[in-house]
Amino acid sequence: MAQQDSFLLYGAYGYTGRLVVEQAVGLGLKPTLAGRSRARVEAVAGEFGLPFTDFDLADARALDVELSKVPLVLNCAGPFCHTFTPFADACIRSGTHYLDLSGEIDVFRRAAARHCDFINADIMVMPGVGFDIVASDYLACYVKTRLPSANRLLLAVGRVEAVSRGTATTVLYQLGQPGLVRKNGKLAEVSTAWKQRRFDFGNGPELSITAPLADVFSAYYTTGIGDIECYVALPCAVPAWLLKITHRILRPQWLLGVLRRQLQKQHRAGPDPAERAAGRSSIFAEASSDEGQRVQVIMHGPEPYTTTAVVAAAAVRGVLQGKVKPGFQTPSPTFGAALISVIDDFEVIDLE
Repeated sequence: MAQQDSFLLYGAYGYTGRLVVEQAVGLGLKPTLAGRSRARVEAVAGEFGLPFTDFDLADARALDVELSKVPLVLNCAGPFCHTFTPFADACIRSGTHYLDLSGEIDVFRRAAARHCDFINADIMVMPGVGFDIVASDYLACYVKTRLPSANRLLLAVGRVEAVSRGTATTVLYQLGQPGLVRKNGKLAEVSTAWKQRRFDFGNGPELSITAPLADVFSAYYTTGIGDIECYVALPCAVPAWLLKITHRILRPQWLLGVLRRQLQKQHRAGPDPAERAAGRSSIFAEASSDEGQRVQVIMHGPEPYTTTAVVAAAAVRGVLQGKVKPGFQTPSPTFGAALISVIDDFEVIDLE
């Protein structure tokens, strides 16, 4: 019988995974750390005095054995388009609940498509228990509550000053893919930088463009709002025509492969502690109705990787304490404000 504080944390030696390990231990949880490299996972486990195991996700038998020992797995190993399906299959076989840190819309599509399979296995599968899904999901629910008649939702993520090597790799995998929005309840492909808009996240207007964030998917399941657009702030002013050209240039897979290999050579894994302590995150949300009503809010909080570690560990604790709804789930309907409330120094401001 698995202990109430035990779970499997896969990808423990990655930049974000290690932050989550530290946060989980601080909450009194006792994860079994896992990953493909025995030497790397053993090093992290030794630092925290935790059990560990190593296996490749292609080894279904090893995956089944390890998942049979725990009630829950938290997958921190991206790109999640490669790691989600092996875990989903194995979780169904073993009856193990699943969380991950994904912000990839394709992962959410796959999870939603298998909703009935997860219900039949009596497991909860919830991608995206990090920044920005947890924060944006809460804001989407918040503005929907303020304006129940809303049928349009806009979400915008403020500029992120520094990203980890893993995040950058995931972004590269997504380059060359079409833009996505939701229209009348259905996902619709749009061009790169389909729309541009300026948002004031607190330091003056910042140019932002539509982007195929997973929030387009998750916010629909959370709120039922049929028209959703997501934006990301650009690090500098970039003309739309240049973005469209860059998008076409980066489509060839051989070029993406070259860029990924160069990225792996970088020694810097992600923001250092001083950068994370100084960093901030912002998300803007706007809901509107056909009657001309509109509400706008903005959320300010800690740096994104710090936020991810805090809310991911809180989600794990919640599942281990019994906050479980079988099937594909999004954060707010399951946890309410419980995940956001554990974040220090965060605020939600009603703009109108």
